Amino acid sequence: MKWSMFVVACIVVALSAQGADDVHSVNVGAVKTITIPAASGGASFSLLGINFDAFSDGDANLLGVLGGKITASFLPTLADQVWLWDGTQYKQYAIHTKDNQFHPADINWEDTTNNPAIIPGDALWIVTPNGRPAFDLTLTGQAVADATYGVPITNGFNFVAYPYSADINLQDAVTVAEGGSASFLPTLADQIWLWNGTSYEQYALKDSDGKWRGTAEADWTNTPPTDVSISIGEGFWYVRAAAPFTWTETIPYQPALD
Repeated sequence: MKWSMFVVACIVVALSAQGADDVHSVNVGAVKTITIPAASGGASFSLLGINFDAFSDGDANLLGVLGGKITASFLPTLADQVWLWDGTQYKQYAIHTKDNQFHPADINWEDTTNNPAIIPGDALWIVTPNGRPAFDLTLTGQAVADATYGVPITNGFNFVAYPYSADINLQDAVTVAEGGSASFLPTLADQIWLWNGTSYEQYALKDSDGKWRGTAEADWTNTPPTDVSISIGEGFWYVRAAAPFTWTETIPYQPALD
């Protein structure tokens, strides 16, 4: 995937009244454009992360995030699909042309609408059918303004994203101090799997220094800690080797929102 520049636009409106404190309304808009590659020789898979708040509670769902931005069809196999992970398996959705609503891409396609909630820290696949040309997908919302934000992590596979509207270095993503589980063996440690467009790049948390390293033997034993950036709009797998915990991050750009 090609990742374009992240844009934040601040709109500040100040209202004053005689004898009262000034009232300020601040709206920080966030925009990220991602190039979804052409699907040639089979479906195309793009792993996206949600790093924005919706503009309203009513838009914090698949239709609010992706409505009008991906291709609908009368058949789910001809539409762009969204795949969500429910903790044990994928749930697949697509927009039906009969009502422009999301439907489950299964035997309930004709009869059931389904518009799952989407919040910062979630991840999803955009799966385009064979023959679909490349296109730009623009995600919009508000920059996440919570002072801290927690992403629940269960034992096993978690489909997640950095919950703030910024890039993050892999070494800062989940530290031992934040609850990451390190080990002398990558198979016994927490892992992060990043999608490069065709396969996963796998990293694990090493106990000797608490740093993320590639899980291949040469990377694990002989190289410095991995310097990789997780971009805005990029989701990933967090593979938890220990008990559940909440990955809690602190807002990285607070002065810009004050």
